[in-house]
Amino acid sequence: MVLASAIEPLRAANNLSGKAQFSWRLVTMDAAPAVSSSGLSLLPDGTLAKIDDFDALVVVAGYRVREYANRRVLGAIRRATRGVTLLAGHDTGAWILAEAGLLDGYQATLHWMEQTSFQEEFPQVEMMPRLYVQDGNRVTTGTAEGTMAFSLDLISQRGGEALSLDVRNMFDDVMRGDMVEPAETRPGTFAGPLGRAVLLMHQNMENPLSIPQVARQSAMSQRTLERMFQHLLGTSAGDYYRNLRLARAQFLASTGALRLAEIAIRTGFSSAATLARAFQRQYGMSLGEARKLTNRPKAPSQGGRTGRDVMAPPIFRPEV
Repeated sequence: MVLASAIEPLRAANNLSGKAQFSWRLVTMDAAPAVSSSGLSLLPDGTLAKIDDFDALVVVAGYRVREYANRRVLGAIRRATRGVTLLAGHDTGAWILAEAGLLDGYQATLHWMEQTSFQEEFPQVEMMPRLYVQDGNRVTTGTAEGTMAFSLDLISQRGGEALSLDVRNMFDDVMRGDMVEPAETRPGTFAGPLGRAVLLMHQNMENPLSIPQVARQSAMSQRTLERMFQHLLGTSAGDYYRNLRLARAQFLASTGALRLAEIAIRTGFSSAATLARAFQRQYGMSLGEARKLTNRPKAPSQGGRTGRDVMAPPIFRPEV
């Protein structure tokens, strides 16, 4: 979704204007297809080392980003950035750029599930929870919505507001809601009190708030909060909050970087055993089993269970 949100608006701008205002090439490290977590294969135009004559480099990464931030990849990206006028990272692409030392002293953003870990790993980069962040010639986005927002603004800068509006209208279903919400409401697309409640839950996983506290800080009664969750989400506020923390635990486990006890602390469970029992009850498997499913080396077969993983981080370069 992030890759499409980066390219499709540029393609639409070319079509609507009748001019080839943007062009791009998709490259990987070895010219092998990049396989998404849903099993889609993306055929590159070549290798990173052999593509030249471009003025922007955009790194698109997804899950398991730490595996791809290795010496070979980082060295190739450093070499490729020489002379570019725009350097960008989409989804978790900022992690790779930061690991390469290309975001030191800059503001940046990335996928919200990695923001806390990113701040701990790269204190020299200022994390900004926004749709996208542009700091000098560095641009970072964390979601498909943020990526499309940047692409639309880029079209506005290069082709004018009218063209950007025409492109935006083509993707109205994709953009509806998220584009009019301020960055402070991320993650989540609900506005008003429910949006504030969901945001509070996301912001307080390590030290969970009580549901009465969530209600008070969301400017509503607990009864109203529960009614909204049941009506709009089909679950209680407490169950929703617990499931958020369990989903976060599964994600942290998938990275392989933390022990179970540390994951329990970061998701607000009193002990590793308490987390393990809650996860088993919710998903019918252990965290270890979930980690194996997430990190399987091949795309899942039809009907199989999928995890949040990308086989190789695709890198595309729009030549602006």
